[in-house]
Amino acid sequence: MADKDQEKAPAAEPAPKKKKLPLFMIVVPVLSAAAGVGVTFMLPKSHAPKPEETTEAVKPPETIYFRIADVKTNLARSGGTHFCGLDLTFVFKTKEADAVKARLGLAPSDAKGNEIPYLGGPVGAAARDRIIMLLASKGIEDLEGRTQKELLKMEIKSELQSVLFPENDGTIEFIHFNDILLQ
Repeated sequence: MADKDQEKAPAAEPAPKKKKLPLFMIVVPVLSAAAGVGVTFMLPKSHAPKPEETTEAVKPPETIYFRIADVKTNLARSGGTHFCGLDLTFVFKTKEADAVKARLGLAPSDAKGNEIPYLGGPVGAAARDRIIMLLASKGIEDLEGRTQKELLKMEIKSELQSVLFPENDGTIEFIHFNDILLQ
């Protein structure tokens, strides 16, 4: 009979274990994050080398203006019927203002120095030559309209950067048309 009781009574199965995986999945990332934050604060601060202190103050670039006026030439493909006249003001920046002014031959146009100086000397002649050669290669249609004039400024800037600053001691920032005559 004992055998029958054992057959009737179902075998005691072990109780299902609760899964600890979700708790494990929560605890581990939290502890990892806390450890990461703690290590960050415990590491020694990096001691980047300080730039050497100099007694000389760093000189900021100086903005200088100069003019190239009365540039006139016949235009290409016109048979001499069209010409262009320009009066330009250049704005450049340099850290070596005195040396660059002397090399460029910049002299004030009046005794007080109130007006923008004209570019002179051999550098001025070379600059005028480059502008004339550039203009002489253009047709009237290449210079009409705002877009074409802005393009002309960029081309002049590109041509004159190496003429005016062969030692890379200055940069042409802007070119302004004081007067432009197309005929």
